[in-house]
Amino acid sequence: MVTRKNPWDVSVTNCDLYCHHCLQRMLAPLPCQLCSVARYCTVQCRDQAWEYYHCVECTVGGLLLVLGVFCHTALRTVLLTSYKQLSEVFLHPTSRTFQACAVGEEPNQTHSSDYRSVFSLLSHSEHHRAEHKFLCALTSSALCKKLDIGLLRSMGASPRTEESVCLDAHEMQILGSAILLHMLQLHCNAQAVTVIHEEYEEPATSLVESCNSSRLATALFPVLSLLNHSCDPNTSVSFQGRCAMVRASRAIRKGEEVLHCYGPHKLRANVEKRQKLLKDQYFFACQCVACTQEQALTNHTIHDFCCPKCHSLLKVTCFMPSNSGICSGGV
Repeated sequence: MVTRKNPWDVSVTNCDLYCHHCLQRMLAPLPCQLCSVARYCTVQCRDQAWEYYHCVECTVGGLLLVLGVFCHTALRTVLLTSYKQLSEVFLHPTSRTFQACAVGEEPNQTHSSDYRSVFSLLSHSEHHRAEHKFLCALTSSALCKKLDIGLLRSMGASPRTEESVCLDAHEMQILGSAILLHMLQLHCNAQAVTVIHEEYEEPATSLVESCNSSRLATALFPVLSLLNHSCDPNTSVSFQGRCAMVRASRAIRKGEEVLHCYGPHKLRANVEKRQKLLKDQYFFACQCVACTQEQALTNHTIHDFCCPKCHSLLKVTCFMPSNSGICSGGV
């Protein structure tokens, strides 16, 4: 789902240079025939997007920009799933658990990116604030009501007569529950699809360039979500279109865990800031090697400057004698 800086931004941004369906770089973008938001690289991408999801999104494009990227991505997830599969997953409790075996445990099975694996991602609903959960529930309910029958038809549901054009309570509950679940999941599992672009310093004739990373889209990668976090990871993630590629950034020994950085990296923030960011968004206290070592170093440094009796920090006052160029410290 392509991301914009704000709902009413009409300037040309980096994301406008990429197809809104396949996320490939465009030379001559083709706009949607009914809206000015979606742009595509080919007629095939435009037709596929319309068939799979844009026929519904196009009718509420402005509303989705206001509701935010998580709501839009949750809706896209539901639209790309057939109503039959969606109802089976939500109505059968035995199908709710995605059995993710360890690598090598069952060689004939591989981790997949089907809807069942997306459904099984943790939402941490018990940790979200009540106000946030209420707002997400209200948003999903209002969105389903606004979309009405077009949502079911795009997902392959049975056709309705002209006299019956509203979702019944049962269908509304399934669709609303799915959108609500994915909105909560995205808080902890959303992956920013980024692209690297070059920027030249002023003046324009300068040959000095710098590479910056731009947020292009927001997506769910259920296999990528299985990787645990480290502030000093041993992998790096890059993107090619809609595919995420995980590469080792250093040698990984046999039996060593493959780790991924959720955002706060040890080179960009200190341990206190990283801990706060991870706690606020992912609801866990990071205990990776980088955090453990930095906390131990910080605690050791503070301990060296504490009073041995009351353990309070020492207060140092510097003074400069009038007849000397030496600065002495006094407690």
